[in-house]
Amino acid sequence: MPENHATSYAPVATQDRLFTLDVLRGAALLGILLMNIVNFGLPRAAYQNPDLWGGNEAPNLAAFAIHWIFFEGKMRGLFSAMFGAGMVIFMERAAARDNSVRAADLYCRRMLWLMAFGIVHSWLIWSGDILYSYALCGLLLFPLRNLSPKALFITGGAALLAWQVFISANGFLMLSTRNAAVAARAEEAAGRTLTKEQQEARKAWDLPLYGDVWGMMLIGMGLYKLGVLQGTRSRLFYLRMALIGYGIGVPLNAFTTYAMISSHYEIITIYMANMPHQLGRASVALGHAAVLLLLAREIRWRWLTSPLAAVGQTALSNYIATSIICALIFFTPGLGLIGQLQRYQLYFVVAGV
Repeated sequence: MPENHATSYAPVATQDRLFTLDVLRGAALLGILLMNIVNFGLPRAAYQNPDLWGGNEAPNLAAFAIHWIFFEGKMRGLFSAMFGAGMVIFMERAAARDNSVRAADLYCRRMLWLMAFGIVHSWLIWSGDILYSYALCGLLLFPLRNLSPKALFITGGAALLAWQVFISANGFLMLSTRNAAVAARAEEAAGRTLTKEQQEARKAWDLPLYGDVWGMMLIGMGLYKLGVLQGTRSRLFYLRMALIGYGIGVPLNAFTTYAMISSHYEIITIYMANMPHQLGRASVALGHAAVLLLLAREIRWRWLTSPLAAVGQTALSNYIATSIICALIFFTPGLGLIGQLQRYQLYFVVAGV
């Protein structure tokens, strides 16, 4: 084994980092807090229903709509894409420094350590942890690392489609369960004894969504292999990417949001309206990526992109830190402010964090 083996896998030197990927990763990581803050600050059932908690007045309704159209699932999708790209970079650099067996060993150990962090994070700090899922998906990515960009896009798109079919099928199942539960409640109100099937239907309905990261990781791998995430394409390319992404995703997400609000967040409507969710979230995530890449290419925007890159360089510690800070603000022991702030007020906390 070479003498420099102990130093071959030191943290990536500044000159070896890809600024654009750090910017994308940092923006995605901070954007995830826009989603998590609702589950930190409000009872979990309020996430999709402002009528339950957090207020449904104009400022809160606007916060809900902006959240759902531009950020819900999009920032996690962007972060997943960066994770996939990071996997390709790690394996390329590791294989260049050592043999492929050693590189594979290091990658698998990296994922297992991430999984361990996720388990501890979930048990001790935040039940909405994503590290465990990312580590598990990261292990599943490994056999696909040498696929062509086209194959990665097809596989990733198929994974997103399969997940959406699963969610939609669950919505139809819940429709059937809801109808059976309503009938059971009518029987119960009339004083009749419920059958075993009716009792089970009522329980199933009275119990209250969340598997799509793998597809976006594959798409991120493909985008990196094509040089898109490195910011090397033309300005016109990224402008078109943004226009197409937003042009597809924003109308779809706006329709979904309108349907949810107009139905007063009825659970079946939420499932049905979110049928195009994967297409909408992936499109807007790519639109966000295009805008960020345009900014990262320009020196005049470094006052904005450099701090984002700094967050992206220390993604794990920043992710854990946001969880600790929010836990201390909203949970007990701590300030115990869960349920005390309106939905729009939670974003002042996000800004502070």
